[in-house]
Amino acid sequence: MKKILSAALCALLIGALLTSCGLTPREDVTEPGDEPSAASASDAPVKSFESVTYEISDGQAVITGCVEGTTDKLSIPESIEGCPVTRIDDYAFLDEITLTGVAIPDSVVKIGEGAFYGCTGMRSIDIPDTVMSIGHNALRNTAYYNFKSSWEGDVLYAGSHLISAKRDIEGSCKIREGTRCIADNAFYDTEDGGCEKLTEVIIPEGVTSIGNSAFEYCGGLTEITVPYGVVSIGSCAFRECTALDSISLPPTLKSTGENAFVYTALYNDAANWDEGVLYIDSHLIKAEDTLKGLYKIKQGTLSVADSAFSYCTALEGVVFPLSVTHTGGGVFDGCPALMDIYLEGPRALWEQENQGLIPEAPGRVEIHFGYAEEETASPADALPESINEEAAPEGSSLSQLATVTG
Repeated sequence: MKKILSAALCALLIGALLTSCGLTPREDVTEPGDEPSAASASDAPVKSFESVTYEISDGQAVITGCVEGTTDKLSIPESIEGCPVTRIDDYAFLDEITLTGVAIPDSVVKIGEGAFYGCTGMRSIDIPDTVMSIGHNALRNTAYYNFKSSWEGDVLYAGSHLISAKRDIEGSCKIREGTRCIADNAFYDTEDGGCEKLTEVIIPEGVTSIGNSAFEYCGGLTEITVPYGVVSIGSCAFRECTALDSISLPPTLKSTGENAFVYTALYNDAANWDEGVLYIDSHLIKAEDTLKGLYKIKQGTLSVADSAFSYCTALEGVVFPLSVTHTGGGVFDGCPALMDIYLEGPRALWEQENQGLIPEAPGRVEIHFGYAEEETASPADALPESINEEAAPEGSSLSQLATVTG
């Protein structure tokens, strides 16, 4: 999974934070004389706590399943080993038919793909508002999913989250007030396709995230207004919405997944591209792979989408205005000619919380702080004389990624 680049490199600048978790988990017992195998991770004892199995990663607990023989309603703990439970893994409870319900704590922010798929006895599920991402088929073929009474017309909700829509939904869909998250593939299925008869979606304020492939192949949509408050749009969210020629994005948007708007009518119209780069409102979505030389991102741009400049093989440099507060993953993948990244404003501003957005860069790339817009032959000429090369902070790997100046 790609990480937001800014967060990763900001972390390198300020140093890694190590989290220590002090409680001892319950584990399978190794008898005296038995030597644990180092052949694979699967040979390690399965950690369990109360009725769930789990793993610890980066100071956070991930739920991987339940203890054999668990029945009835399951309450997932809020923390394990002193670490918050933040995620339920892909297919964690696959085909656990003895579960009748599950309660998820406020600490959880992500429910993985197929997490409860096939839990045919599960009649209820409590999902908190804190959940920002719900994977494809997370509740598919559960009793809750299969009960007709769970559906509001053609749409299935679980708490404040929109889980799925029937493929034959048509006309206008007004998403319920109070909805927080639109799940992955909510209006699209890899086998059944998109909701082709859907012509309008009204998304209320209060929604914070739109999942991967949420509206993919919804060919009847002609316009979409993403409301204020949405912070993330997943990859391929509106891919192949071929009639979608009007898109409005809010200033609150921080993360735009790869190919979120590819092959929409807006994307396909060359008139919407500004010198080889597609912007939607204050967000840079994608650059054509023919982009070359030095490119200056437009003033006022707030975010740069995942893979925005990927495979721009002749791109040599990029200037980031101080307005950019979030950059995505894989922004410069496949850019062999890229040599310089220039960041407007002093280094201190870029290193502040929510401003520490040092773009990911290959080892050959120099990152320059303090770039000032001037009428000069090249960006290098505009750099203040006081800018000198400096070493990366001790213990970080920044020096392996880029040469830092400023």
